Amino acid sequence: PGYHITDTTPLVTMEEHSLPQQFVSTFTDLIHLDLNDTLKAHFSVTNRLTETIAEFASKLGGVYDKFAGELKLLVKTFRRKNDDLKKERHLSQSNLFSTWEAMLMEVDGEAMSCTELATSLEQTISQPLLEFGAKKKSQYKKLFAYRDKIEEGMSKAGEVLQKRHREYSELWPRCQNQDRDTMKENAVLRCHNAHNSYVIHLCGLNTTASEVHASALPSLLADLSDIRLSMGCEMQLKLASQLNLLQKRHISVIHRLQQYGSALQLVDSKADIEKFTQSLKVTPLSAQPPKPFQNPDVSSIGEFLKNELVLDILTEAALTAKHSELKVQAISCGEKLSRLQKELSSVKSLHVKYTENSDHGDPKTLEDDILRLNQELRLLNIEKKATASQLALFAPLKDDLDVSDGDTMERRFLLRKGVSSTGILHAFDWHNYKRPTSCWYCKGLLKGLFRQGLKCKACRMNVHEKCKNKVQYCKGSKKKQSSTDSSSLTPTYDSPVTLRKTVSLSNEDIYEVPPDSVAPPEQRESLVRLRTIRKSMNRDSGLHSASSSPMGTLEGSAGLPPVDETEFCVAMFSYTAESDADISVNAGKRLVLLDKSDPSWWKCCAGEQSGYIPANYCQQIRTGQQIAHTTYQFTAEEEDELSFYADQIVIVTEDEGNGWYVGMIGDETGVFPTSYAEILPS
Repeated sequence: PGYHITDTTPLVTMEEHSLPQQFVSTFTDLIHLDLNDTLKAHFSVTNRLTETIAEFASKLGGVYDKFAGELKLLVKTFRRKNDDLKKERHLSQSNLFSTWEAMLMEVDGEAMSCTELATSLEQTISQPLLEFGAKKKSQYKKLFAYRDKIEEGMSKAGEVLQKRHREYSELWPRCQNQDRDTMKENAVLRCHNAHNSYVIHLCGLNTTASEVHASALPSLLADLSDIRLSMGCEMQLKLASQLNLLQKRHISVIHRLQQYGSALQLVDSKADIEKFTQSLKVTPLSAQPPKPFQNPDVSSIGEFLKNELVLDILTEAALTAKHSELKVQAISCGEKLSRLQKELSSVKSLHVKYTENSDHGDPKTLEDDILRLNQELRLLNIEKKATASQLALFAPLKDDLDVSDGDTMERRFLLRKGVSSTGILHAFDWHNYKRPTSCWYCKGLLKGLFRQGLKCKACRMNVHEKCKNKVQYCKGSKKKQSSTDSSSLTPTYDSPVTLRKTVSLSNEDIYEVPPDSVAPPEQRESLVRLRTIRKSMNRDSGLHSASSSPMGTLEGSAGLPPVDETEFCVAMFSYTAESDADISVNAGKRLVLLDKSDPSWWKCCAGEQSGYIPANYCQQIRTGQQIAHTTYQFTAEEEDELSFYADQIVIVTEDEGNGWYVGMIGDETGVFPTSYAEILPS
């Protein structure tokens, strides 16, 4: 870069320090875990060298205006620092050390004539090199953190695999020793599910480990190599710039500077990396062998299961759900990979443009983004291949398991109604239990004050939310069986039509177990006064009717006239979508009613989303009616009053103005105190 070299004799020949070629020569081969600290030390020393050179240039520029004696003292100080670096020179075998020492000698000889270089040295060498060194230090620390994160993830995956194996080992003897049919069915299901979970995790871990050692770590080490190469090139460039400054101002010492340039010409950062890696005498690491499938660590009670998924009538539902989950995960990985690849390509193109013309921007500002995107691509590739290998486990089951990719209108309708193409899905819904109840699958207690677990409306099975995808298909309404058939593990199923009738949501099902709550004493004491005032006002105004319901003349009663063109309804209960065609809503949400032709499912719109919700989860309302949330339990004592529990939704059709609302819940109407509910915002 601007200087002329007449003597190209190398100061240090590579042949004198060459090592046998059977050792690795690039960073991409240094995937041994025990070399991570050595690599960190190597980069630390190289970065310290960068900081030392930058610090020296800054100090040099500051003392050029001072006396030659101060300059000589400075050179002496940095020679001592160089002696400290020599002690760790074996961690960074580089010709930069020799070039750096030659530069010290030149500065020492030119102490009396360097005062005019102060400004140039500070602006062109010291500050840029310090910023460059800090930037590269941040980058390689991030890469080492990425590597530590990958290794930590592998370690955690190994711990999960051991946990799955222990669960499988614990459940295997129980599966063989159970005598009662119901207990044996449960034990077999849990054992097979534990086995399947172990096989899936084993396959995923093996693929992940293989991908990490074959692609992720070599790619990460290649980024480290690029950083190390750029650090060497940047130091070489700054030293060369300093040489040009010295040449312009010291014609009398041009010969010595040419010798110094010859030493600088020998700097080859790529050769330094190769020399360093060869000095470690590390043999290339072959691909890590996959972990073998292990049977339970117990004495053989029966024939062990094989390293494959177990599909039977008990595990079919769980495997179908797991296969769907893996397919969604694979599609998501593919979409993320495509997006990240486009983003990385754009950033790289912008980096090239900035490099060609610095007026457009600084290319160094994009280097962190490139490193981050490369790391995200590595992790996504690992996840994609691990997911693909897990999906491959389902290939032998394609004839017996519903693993098709089709999504016909009939299939979506059946899923929305609770019926799959291979079996009947459970109609699980949140349930409030008044007595201790255990989960059918894991036998754990359903804990909580309310909404402790899920209950199937067809077979009445109780499970945790985390266990709902691990149980077998719903048996529906059990048919009467003779005692001779009681030993069979094969369940009987009702037809899909019968099941849909079984799981149809009714008002009785919805309101059968609301949470218990008691109104505060002061509220209940004031009811006597409120009832007295209300009866007096109704008697004086002639509005009080002896009929059993006060809603005969109220707006919003069962005999409502036709509503406007736009119909509305309110969600009386929270509902979580169970298929793509459904919509999730919270209790008390006002919805636009789009289609109510189906008596069991209404199509509604909430904001920009639309979909189906159970018809019995909603209640149609008219314009002007308000939605209230009950804060306390209220028990009717008069025939025209409306009873409800706390945390229910009530439609307020009228405010009598005397401390009482007229409300409606389903087909029931009546009055209740205004202090027992709060009106929700429209």
